Amino acid sequence: MLAAIAARMNTKANVILVEKNPTVGVKLLLTGKGRCNITNTRPIKETVQVFGKQGSFFYGPLARFSNQDLINFLESLNVPTKIEGGGRVFPLDNKATSVVEALRKKVRGVGAKILMNKQVLKIKGGQDGFNILMPKKVSIKCQKVIIATGGKSYSATGSSGDGYRFAEELGHTIVEPSPALAPLLVKDKTIRSLAGLDLDNVKLTVTVGGQERLNRFGDMIFTHQGISGPIILDISRHIHQLTKIGLPIIAHINLKPSLDDSALKKRIYRDIHQNSQKEYQTLLAGLLPKSLITTAIRKTNIDEHAKNGQLTPEQISRLINFLRDFNFIIDGVAPIEAGIITAGGVELDEIDSTNMESKLVSGLYFAGEVINLHGPTGGFNLQQAFSTGWLAGYSAGQSLLSDQ
Repeated sequence: MLAAIAARMNTKANVILVEKNPTVGVKLLLTGKGRCNITNTRPIKETVQVFGKQGSFFYGPLARFSNQDLINFLESLNVPTKIEGGGRVFPLDNKATSVVEALRKKVRGVGAKILMNKQVLKIKGGQDGFNILMPKKVSIKCQKVIIATGGKSYSATGSSGDGYRFAEELGHTIVEPSPALAPLLVKDKTIRSLAGLDLDNVKLTVTVGGQERLNRFGDMIFTHQGISGPIILDISRHIHQLTKIGLPIIAHINLKPSLDDSALKKRIYRDIHQNSQKEYQTLLAGLLPKSLITTAIRKTNIDEHAKNGQLTPEQISRLINFLRDFNFIIDGVAPIEAGIITAGGVELDEIDSTNMESKLVSGLYFAGEVINLHGPTGGFNLQQAFSTGWLAGYSAGQSLLSDQ
């Protein structure tokens, strides 16, 4: 939608948005749990950094259409925004529908056309432009094409990987798609029994073969299949790579990272002294969420009815170890269709970051998740889609204008 808007604002030629679904913005409606985490307020330099090694590519698109440009643009469409923790930006009314509807109206308002329920089968390129082939021998001839099909995650929304095929057929290299921002799978029934448990401000460390591979601090949630939440989604791409090593991947959760060893020990002994005649399970109730108490009793191997005042130093040590290192095996990453976004895609070296045009095929542009550029949760991936979409549309429109 951003590409169509920017293109039409920069050319008098026809601009057509070909949509596979019966409505536009289906995947956008799901973002931010239906609230639409539009972007993040971090400065351009910091935003680029969160995309890692590939981040330098993002300088061009972000400089041309920044997070502030996006916020201003949405407000011009009567979609005011607000800022929440971590710099995350949401529509003021917490409704993704407000964003989608505003963009849809703008697409039509600038004079671009939207063709719904139209699946593209193939894109043919030639000296005279492109031919977009659809079922029932329907086709569209055009001078410029922007591939903005998304990746392979949430395939029910239409992101079935078509864009990779189109790009590859036109001569582009595709970095193997893999799940990113996806839940992690855990077979351990004890862990699965914790489904619904939220843990806030914990430290997660992942080890393979006894060596630390990565760590994160933040929030997570247990599910019927394993674990999810912000810090889990952010490491899923790395976990996918670690599964190829063939050794057990261990998750270690520090449940009390804000307390150093001395402070944690003092806290526990104070609670024991103040509640010496009460049972061990009541001591745990003051330290842990209710749904984690049974697991803590099992892991520490201490009788739930044991009097706090009778706990031995060795038993207290076992409790401290549990609070410091609640660990279990990660068995894998959810399928690519379950990921919020897809890693991989069109090789960045084959795209000009100053205009999003293909370096291999003149008149072909790319935008969004279809390219090999993805970041963590927090609004960064939507900003990538908006920035590259705007730049691709603007560039295609300007190029067509100059050709006329």
